[in-house]
Amino acid sequence: MLYEYECKSCKKRHELHRPAAQFNDPAICPACQSDDSQLVIGTPEFAGAKVEDAEYNPGLGCVTRNKAHRAEIAKRKGLVEIGNETPDNMIKTEIADRERKAARSWDEC
Repeated sequence: MLYEYECKSCKKRHELHRPAAQFNDPAICPACQSDDSQLVIGTPEFAGAKVEDAEYNPGLGCVTRNKAHRAEIAKRKGLVEIGNETPDNMIKTEIADRERKAARSWDEC
């Protein structure tokens, strides 16, 4: 979680990512290196890869929970997601297209 602290020595505020269990542990001020920063009372912000929020998907016209849920809804509606190819797959497709065009141009001569 992301917590905000205020240094008692230099009065500057700074944010610190740390587990919820460590929110009350001493925090070192990045400005003056003092270890007497105090937690600013407020609502902590969640940060990190484990937090997944549902979001409205305008293409599907509904709220999706995650990538798998989005794919399931698209399949149910008969839609195919485009633009999510991996770079390796894009290169293979480009090479195949070029080979096909080159073979066709030789046939036309």
